[in-house]
Order: sequence, then C-alpha cells, then structure tokens
Amino acid sequence: MKRIDVTFTLLAIIAMGIVVLGLSKPLLKRRAESVSCGNYMSSIGCVARVWAGDNSNHLADNFLCMSNELCTPKILICPSDKIRKPAENWATFTTNNCSYEILRPGMPDDDFSNVYFRCTIHGHLGFADGTVYDGKQRRTKLP
Repeated sequence: MKRIDVTFTLLAIIAMGIVVLGLSKPLLKRRAESVSCGNYMSSIGCVARVWAGDNSNHLADNFLCMSNELCTPKILICPSDKIRKPAENWATFTTNNCSYEILRPGMPDDDFSNVYFRCTIHGHLGFADGTVYDGKQRRTKLP
C-alpha cells in the first residue's frame, strides 16, 4: 500500500512541475522579447548619435534618414510585434514597418536627459546615448 502512495505522490509532483513549467514558458518568452527589444533600441540610439555627428549635431527626424547607419530596416521591428512585418529593404520601408516612434525629431544630440524614441509595444524609452528605460531602470544592452 505504501508503494502505491509513494508512486502516486511522485507522479503528482511531476505533474505539478510540468504544469508550472508550462505556465512559466510564456512569461519567459515575453521577458526575452522585452530584453531583445531593449537591445535593438540601444543599437538604434547609438546609431542616432552617430548620424547626428554627421548632421549638425541634431538627431534625425525619422528612421529613413538614418538608413546609411542602420544596416537593415529589420531592426526597427520589436521582437514582440506580431502585427507588423519588417521591410525587405530601405526602398520598401514605411512607418507601417516600424514598431518604434521618434518622439523628439531634430533634438540636439547632447540632450541625454530627454527621451528620443519609444517602443509602441512595450513602452520602453530610448535615449540618444544608447540607454533604454524599460520601466524599471535605465540601462544599456544586456548580454
């Protein structure tokens, strides 16, 4: 009788573990996508600053202006954005192919205290020094 109780208990523990793992997987995926989004935004912020250095020290009015510095328009789609599709190239890029929006076009690049752009999916805020505020802290890329 005790052997049946032990077997049943072990099976119950295993089943609960599977349920917990099944429930935590979507949370882990959302967290990973959020971190990737922040990393994309950090890269975009650094690119914006490089662009400004060549253009009167003012940040770009739109992402298309920075196409020479951004290697691909695919970086402008947040990993969590399931609606928009990335443009194949800069010739086909429109605002419909972008998850991010510039909040302060033409902002001086030495004003690091002000937000330059944001993610429309997560609400992360991007600064021209490459830092991103993710709702908890202002940080650079995560490893």
